[in-house]
Amino acid sequence: MNTIPSATFYGSSLKGYTPPALRENARKLYGDASNAKCFCFPTQSAALEAAAKLPALQLFSEDLDTSGTRHYLLATYEDFWHIYKKRAKKHFYEVIRENVSCKLYFDLEYIRTCNTHVQEEELIATISKLVASGLKQILKRKESSLLPYLKCLVLDSSSNEKFSKHLIFPKIVFPTNRIAGKFVWKLLQMSDSCSNLLVLKPAQNEMQTVLAIDLSVYSRNRCFRILGSSKYGENRPLTIGQTFDQKLFYETLVCYLHSDDVLCIDDVQIGYIQSLDDNSLSSTLKGYSIQKVFHDAINIPHSKGSPYPLIDKFIESVICDGQVKGSIRSVLFLSSSQKLVYNIQKYRYCHRIGRHHKSNHILMIVELNTMLYYQKCLDPECRAIDYRSPPRLLPEQLWSEFQSITK
Repeated sequence: MNTIPSATFYGSSLKGYTPPALRENARKLYGDASNAKCFCFPTQSAALEAAAKLPALQLFSEDLDTSGTRHYLLATYEDFWHIYKKRAKKHFYEVIRENVSCKLYFDLEYIRTCNTHVQEEELIATISKLVASGLKQILKRKESSLLPYLKCLVLDSSSNEKFSKHLIFPKIVFPTNRIAGKFVWKLLQMSDSCSNLLVLKPAQNEMQTVLAIDLSVYSRNRCFRILGSSKYGENRPLTIGQTFDQKLFYETLVCYLHSDDVLCIDDVQIGYIQSLDDNSLSSTLKGYSIQKVFHDAINIPHSKGSPYPLIDKFIESVICDGQVKGSIRSVLFLSSSQKLVYNIQKYRYCHRIGRHHKSNHILMIVELNTMLYYQKCLDPECRAIDYRSPPRLLPEQLWSEFQSITK
């Protein structure tokens, strides 16, 4: 089977950037991890510009002092892991870039002394129940069929003074961080149980009622602390209750998407979630404006395309027949496994049954490392046997054009 050479896929070096991709700098920064290759940048803007040219690489940041100064690292997941595991003091973050696919996640925090009434287990259970209820409304399925996708990883960096946890749902993914935030916002409007998510926060001479969920994490190009790391100057690393290996570390990363056996939730589907007419959350918060906090997250423009528009165009050409013309509703880029997962609307033809599904949608999968594509289904019967159509090669012309845009 043909495979694209790694040098062709990742492209040439970022000539002209300062500093460039550097074994020398890596040696200076990471000692005996210098064999791991990475690009290092002093500013986020330079790192984001480079990341846009190399979509197969991932962006991370590291605290350099307590003032918030950071530098940025662009590397494969494999190389970053080798760098990270040998770092004695870890102060690293995953950069959740705008318009990059991500998992469902929550950032929870509050001051314990102000909230002795809060039941921590009930707080997490409420969020899990909200997620399950939201998925039931979107997918019209029984909760029992959703259980494999409700797996929740809990990362903890709490102290005696502060409750601080990250919740990661590795089987629920979104085309962008903005859409993940919109899903969370809709969940909060869905149920009166959201009152369980309210906590007290000291502000000047009074206590404010706020959410235990930090909604600002769903803003653009957010730095999100990763497993094993603490903030600079603190000794509260995120832990998961066990020694973690490479596989578990990857699973906790918000943007690490490897398997296509996930629930992909897009902007249109989120609209199926019904809000309460009289939302108790709004009345309880009174003057606290969630809408203001969340403004940036819900107004970032969203693209339905992948980093590879030529492939997008080809997929659009195959999802049509004499009667039905489909379109791409959303696309996930699974960078770790080098796959594009297209969520298709209107066109529902399934090769297993030899006709269009009546209501269930289909997916088109492109494997970038082999240049093969095939069809999968959201139909429960097709999903139960992990059906995929016989793979086909992308056209030769597209292959050559793809190589030219990744050089």
